[in-house]
Amino acid sequence: MTPADFWNLAGRAGRWGKEFQGNIVCVDPENEDIWYNGQAPTHRSTFTIQSTTEYTLHHPQYIIDFIENGGKSRSVKERYIEHVLSYLCIQLYEYKHLRNSPSSKNLPLEYIDFLDSILKYDLNSIPFQHEIIKSNPGISYYAMYDLYNNFKLESDSLSPESLLPPDPRSSDSVQLFANIFYRLFSSMNALRLGTRRNARKRAYSIALMSVKWMRGLPIPQIINDRIDYEHRLGRSVNIPTVIRSILQDIESTVRFEIPKYLSVYNDILSDFYKNIKRQDLVEKLHDFSIYLEFGVSDQTQISLMSLGASRSTAIAATEYIVESNLTRDQVIDKLKEKDWKKTDIPNISLNEINDIISYF
Repeated sequence: MTPADFWNLAGRAGRWGKEFQGNIVCVDPENEDIWYNGQAPTHRSTFTIQSTTEYTLHHPQYIIDFIENGGKSRSVKERYIEHVLSYLCIQLYEYKHLRNSPSSKNLPLEYIDFLDSILKYDLNSIPFQHEIIKSNPGISYYAMYDLYNNFKLESDSLSPESLLPPDPRSSDSVQLFANIFYRLFSSMNALRLGTRRNARKRAYSIALMSVKWMRGLPIPQIINDRIDYEHRLGRSVNIPTVIRSILQDIESTVRFEIPKYLSVYNDILSDFYKNIKRQDLVEKLHDFSIYLEFGVSDQTQISLMSLGASRSTAIAATEYIVESNLTRDQVIDKLKEKDWKKTDIPNISLNEINDIISYF
């Protein structure tokens, strides 16, 4: 354990808002094998904290090597370099020259002009709007360029419509989302789907979970579905492991990574459609980020949640509200029109609806 880790833990003594001091019990302070430099810290010292961005800018050769190797992340470590590359591109876009940007104070002088010339040359060759790079921070424009080229290649053999993200309520939505997730993985190294050999299977699994989440299935049902599936295949199931795995996938992948990459997917696809004169398809693109964040599949459910309803109540209520694209005010009117006591929704959801009606 390093001194920084030790004092970080020691600083957690007490209870915020209740007790501002407490006792620290240090186990094995004499055991040289478990302490940094062989001994437990006895005195506080000042630690310099440097952000990953600052560190990478101070070592620009990492960025240059990253660009020369394709400009796309292949590991967790390279994600940080990709973020810094994206940051530099946005700085260049806003300030026209890296020398004029805030990043110049951290970049060694001998590298500024060299990086500036590389980025300008590459940015001038991309076939989509530079604004897309700015609106999708943290994602390499090299990865975006490869995604655009993927659209060109696939549209030669498939219809351009096949690239559209589907309505999560459609019967073929799982397979179509799986195709998109694999497309993101193969062209951008996105979503961390594992090895190329297993990526399609993993893409389908994540697509299935995403669609179930957007359709409003409760987490216990998603977990039970996975356990039943494993049992049907004759596999032994460690239930705690399955639960942790699904919760991790929902929180990190379905609600965070997928919205991030679907956003850039839609932006690049929109530009691609405009370039091939298919404005009609641009109008069919939808932002799925809020559906993935809240685990619902239509605007009426979003409006209900914005009024204070829980996810389960929003889903239960829309069983009795036919329209799927209602605004907040329209939802309030619908709630007031119906006698909810005559429905079979749970009492806890009924109480939430009554609270909304009485408040508005």
